[in-house]
Amino acid sequence: MLSKNLLSIVALVFFGSQISSVIAEWANCSTNEEYAKIADFTGDCDVKAHCKLDDLIVGINDSTNPTCKKALDGVYVFNDNTGTIVNLANDISSATLSELFIYNCDGTTCAKTNGIFKDNDAYYTVDATTGAAEITATYKDNSNDCTTNPSDKIGMIAGDTLCLGESITPASADGNQYIMNNVADNAFTGGESDTDKQIVIKTGTQIFAYDNLIGDDEYCVTTATNLLTGRFANFCSNNDCNKYYECKDHICDLIDESHETCSAPAEECSLESESATNCVQGYYLKGTSSAKLAKENDEEGTLYYCESSTECEAVTAGDVKIGYYKNVDTVNTNVQYIKCETAESNVCKAVVVDKDDCNDVSNAGDLIVTAGPVYKICLGTNTEDAVSINTTSTAKSYLISVNTKNIFGNKASQYVKINTVDNKVTLADKG
Repeated sequence: MLSKNLLSIVALVFFGSQISSVIAEWANCSTNEEYAKIADFTGDCDVKAHCKLDDLIVGINDSTNPTCKKALDGVYVFNDNTGTIVNLANDISSATLSELFIYNCDGTTCAKTNGIFKDNDAYYTVDATTGAAEITATYKDNSNDCTTNPSDKIGMIAGDTLCLGESITPASADGNQYIMNNVADNAFTGGESDTDKQIVIKTGTQIFAYDNLIGDDEYCVTTATNLLTGRFANFCSNNDCNKYYECKDHICDLIDESHETCSAPAEECSLESESATNCVQGYYLKGTSSAKLAKENDEEGTLYYCESSTECEAVTAGDVKIGYYKNVDTVNTNVQYIKCETAESNVCKAVVVDKDDCNDVSNAGDLIVTAGPVYKICLGTNTEDAVSINTTSTAKSYLISVNTKNIFGNKASQYVKINTVDNKVTLADKG
């Protein structure tokens, strides 16, 4: 964990693109006929008003007759009564603190969140439920020093910085994400203990906010800066990556700290782009996340076939037969096979083969693994009758019992024919 490190992030830099002083009250876009005529979001809309649509805040160039719209992406302090982005260059009246909230937006969703912001020389904490309050000594180090007793200052403001980890100061932290130990009583989540898990802090213009929209995925962390980037996005950047974290429900766990750089392992196959990379010929199971391959037993995904290291595509549903396909993924090696249970459907499941006796599996038609490893399919309940999955291009056929329901069928006192060839076991065509 990063709980005993120190990071100073200077995020309190003025960027005019996020500060607006000419903003009207919340606009009504849901019934605005002119707004309905605007087809697409644009990044260069001169925003003069904001409206709330479902879970998104939209910026428009006119509250009555808008001609362009912009989806907010970043963290902002809003006056929730008037729909105005607060100009953090001016003093804030204490009478309006309960109206001020931090909104975290990612271009598709906006949500109130907890955090800290600066207005001139004053600092404020923000609770997503109750609004802003002037910062207390609990969250501010008056010595303006993150380096003394750093483990006691994680999550505290020291001068214009937030204490997180290593003593590195990025030139600009606007819009970046950083990982922080979820220490007890911090301003972002409240924390349960100083040995708790990690959270992600998203920075904006004079704002540090708890990122409550971060997706469930794996991320790289550069320990020299605590900078967080998506694992796959980082492969295409020049950022170092020393540790990998898996974030779920906005809390992050360390899963791998063996990587000194963030170059992709040579064997990692990526199916998310138009041109696949680092793949081998054979079948893969693409998980529900577009950036991941299936890695858990029974995890559902789409069957893919790679002709080469760069040519991969989803198997046409009509070409899929009931049976097992060898998984050639060399990263998630615990998933040895892919099980397709429905004819003419490319939605299949990952299979972890960890039994070596047909008496220990559920039914005939299940797989076992013996020394070698040699993968076999149980034709019945006797392990001696199990047959090795054929790895050659010459097909072999067997009869398998479907007296008890299994992947190949369910009919009392009946057998069906299966074929095994090229690391596959599939139900034979009738005839």
